[in-house]
Amino acid sequence: MRDLSVDSLKGLAIGFVVIGHAVIGLQTKNILGNGWDSVVAFIYSFHMPLFFFCSGFFISTQIEKLSSIGFFQSRFWRLIYPLVLWTYIFLGIKYLAGSFQNTPIEFADLLRLPLPPYAHLWFLWALFITHVVFYALSKAGLTNRSSNIVLFVLTAIMTSLSLWGNILPPLLAQGMGHLVFLLFGCLIYTTPQIRSRLDTGCAVAVSGVVFVALEILYLRLLPYPEIKFLCALTGCLFFFALCLFISRQFGNGSIVTRTMSIIGTASMAIYLMHTIISAAFRESLVHLGNTDPVLHVLGGSLLGLVGPLAVYMMLPRRSLVTRTLGLS
Repeated sequence: MRDLSVDSLKGLAIGFVVIGHAVIGLQTKNILGNGWDSVVAFIYSFHMPLFFFCSGFFISTQIEKLSSIGFFQSRFWRLIYPLVLWTYIFLGIKYLAGSFQNTPIEFADLLRLPLPPYAHLWFLWALFITHVVFYALSKAGLTNRSSNIVLFVLTAIMTSLSLWGNILPPLLAQGMGHLVFLLFGCLIYTTPQIRSRLDTGCAVAVSGVVFVALEILYLRLLPYPEIKFLCALTGCLFFFALCLFISRQFGNGSIVTRTMSIIGTASMAIYLMHTIISAAFRESLVHLGNTDPVLHVLGGSLLGLVGPLAVYMMLPRRSLVTRTLGLS
């Protein structure tokens, strides 16, 4: 049976992504003021680590099941192909939009290469880097539990101190900076003793209190990368524990679990398309003379989530169109 708690966690993560990008777009448009900076800082302290955390759940199993060629083929079609395709879809739409956007581009921008990644598409490349590195570690016999713990500690030190950028080029630094969260996900998900203790109300409460306390510390007192890193780690634990608890309490057939998991299964489609739809909504309202912050935030976030989800739901899961668009 499919573990819907994992899809639910992806659903939560993509929800935070959509809201964060909607708010930043509105700030750039001067519809929202600096008072929203704390909202952005809060979301950005953990939302992308959540995706890398989820990615670590099944990567060991995927490496075991697939041949080397099969593994890299799957990474290409799942990550690199959408990166390339949506770079030019995104740029093409921005060019056609002209001045009806925050950052207009010129025709010459359409000729840029997909690397370094454009805008939010950095995530696909960074995830590809983490998978390649984990694959190499796996083949070297360095991904058993004891080795995983050592690697987690080492990468945690590097990431928390922001050292990757000092020793690696930008194309590699972002991926390596998130490798720790993939290792963390792999360690947590493949250790039954930990998972069995996370789906309790006590685990949710304790991890939630620690997460909130660290966020307050980060946002109000100590805005340092080390504290932000701890926020990301505890955020991963808290939200995973929450999803496990909800799944256990309400069951896989409940509306709450099903809704969150459906959004999670469509997370790639939402990630690729949400900024286009949210921006279209924002610019349409501005063109009509409406700058109401509440309507912009709620409408932009909701449409950015529901619009791509509707497209994904209308397309057959393994159809030619779905595969061609890189949404499968």
